[in-house]
Amino acid sequence: MNNNSKSSIMILFTIALLTGFTSSVHIRFVHAFSIDFSGIPGLDGNSGLGFLKGPKGDKGDPGPPGPPGPQGPKCNTGATGPPGPPGQGIEFGHLTVIVHTQDPANKAHSSDFTVHVNGNQQSPDTFHGSEDGTDVKVGVGNYQVVEDTPMGNPNIQGNGFHYSQDCSGIMRNNEDKICTITNTVNP
Repeated sequence: MNNNSKSSIMILFTIALLTGFTSSVHIRFVHAFSIDFSGIPGLDGNSGLGFLKGPKGDKGDPGPPGPPGPQGPKCNTGATGPPGPPGQGIEFGHLTVIVHTQDPANKAHSSDFTVHVNGNQQSPDTFHGSEDGTDVKVGVGNYQVVEDTPMGNPNIQGNGFHYSQDCSGIMRNNEDKICTITNTVNP
């Protein structure tokens, strides 16, 4: 069998497979006939499949673009909070203010006295005295603690204030200080 016959049989066999002629009868039928396609444009004599390739260098019609793919998840950076109060960026220390009251008649109590803290962005700056102590956040810099004499309390006739050393001074970043105010009530 020559090369053209082999090419022809291969072409017929390929056509038979592509068109669904796969029964043994059709396969034998394809083998029985030899058609020479060498003169038909697009069919080369060597491979016999040149008509399936199209012209040399032709990649065919690319067709319309497909739909866009699904969008990936967006990066969540978290919510941005509201802006901070003025003075943000100030460094703070903590001052514990203890108000101790000595009253032999037991008519005056620490909570009868009002305490004021003056300084830099202190919080709280005014509060009632407490034997347990009140934590005050004080910005770095100078500060001073003062106490008011209770007004309108007839039980307190005389009062002497005594402030500990840390009731005034300079607060440094992350420093912890204790201010103790001792009130001595005279009977």
